[in-house]
Amino acid sequence: MQDVDSFAGVTDDFSEWHRLDDIAGEVGDAFYVYDESALLRDIGDITDAVASVVPSVAFRYPYKVNFTPAVCRAIASRDWGAEVDSPMLLWLARRIGVPADRITYNGIARDPASLRDALLAGNLVVLDADRDVEVALSTADEAMAPMHVAIRLNSPTAAYATPRLGRTREQVRDTLSALTGHPGIDVLGLTMHTPDPTPEGVQARVRDMVDASAEGFPQGPRVIGFGGALVPPRADLASGYAAVARLIARELERVPWGSRVTVLLEPGASALAPAFEFSARVVDVKAQGSRTVVNVAGSIFHTSPNTRSVKFPVRVVASSARGDVSGLRLVGGCTAVDGDWLCVDVPDTTEIRRGDFLVFESVGAYSTSMGTHFTDPLPAVVSRAGDGWRVVRRQPSFEETLAGFEWETA
Repeated sequence: MQDVDSFAGVTDDFSEWHRLDDIAGEVGDAFYVYDESALLRDIGDITDAVASVVPSVAFRYPYKVNFTPAVCRAIASRDWGAEVDSPMLLWLARRIGVPADRITYNGIARDPASLRDALLAGNLVVLDADRDVEVALSTADEAMAPMHVAIRLNSPTAAYATPRLGRTREQVRDTLSALTGHPGIDVLGLTMHTPDPTPEGVQARVRDMVDASAEGFPQGPRVIGFGGALVPPRADLASGYAAVARLIARELERVPWGSRVTVLLEPGASALAPAFEFSARVVDVKAQGSRTVVNVAGSIFHTSPNTRSVKFPVRVVASSARGDVSGLRLVGGCTAVDGDWLCVDVPDTTEIRRGDFLVFESVGAYSTSMGTHFTDPLPAVVSRAGDGWRVVRRQPSFEETLAGFEWETA
């Protein structure tokens, strides 16, 4: 079921429809719109909520959530660093100008060349796979200064009993034994990530990390990283992160080094989702029994390519005044895939006509970074400031979308 009770009602002000229609005239009938001022406000709320409680904190935005360069640049302007997990995203963070000591290079299948590059560049490289440790040891003799590394901890929770990433406590001990004392390697501490934002999961994660850090670093680590997925999607950011900050502070009070360690946090989906909307023009409306099927120019592969969620709040932006209707709405996408529903069985009292826009809210997380060009090029991304707007990613051409394929026969 949809998270909202109904589509938002139509008002007598149709200026938004004209604005969306103008944008569609330039970029096509389906596109993302994000509000940079709202994004920066949310970033500030998160920063203030945590920094007022935790003695020392550093934020690293995970580029995989949404790597729109304009977004990454705006976040970097607020002194948030970058958490990257592939050579492409490492390249992007450097291209944007993120300082080397504010880049954390994470991941499980990074190639040795990019690992070596990051180690020698002064990035914080998180070691996970055995190959990571081998590369660090083989590169250490080349370093002009000690290389900064951390070890990723595998931390099960009730919801994720067998997490895929990280090293067990025993493996962490073995890794520390192999690295400690090497003049070219500076082990700063431990980090972790688990996709469990429940209060119980976050509490278990924080406690496990503090205990493991105390065991591995008797004098205290310099860095302790709790990852992302700390606040559920669409939660109130300020209060949600304030609660997480209080939890972290309480756990750090148990250890003598708690006031000295730098806490690394990686807010991603919760920070990005609210700032983005996806607008799609209605191309067809038809009655089917007790339901009305509304087909739009966009797809679930644009709103939720990773989880296929149909739980995004959605509103109608109409071009003129309408009467009231009753019934349930199903919103179908622009592909022929049977499961391409953007939302399902939404109670509605608003008449929807061809040419209107449906606007799906809170779609900033993983939509643009995991969106597919299945059947068509990726939609454009537009930055909104008041009544003004600018295109920060145009829709690729057919030639650009199909670039890389071989056209000539052998």
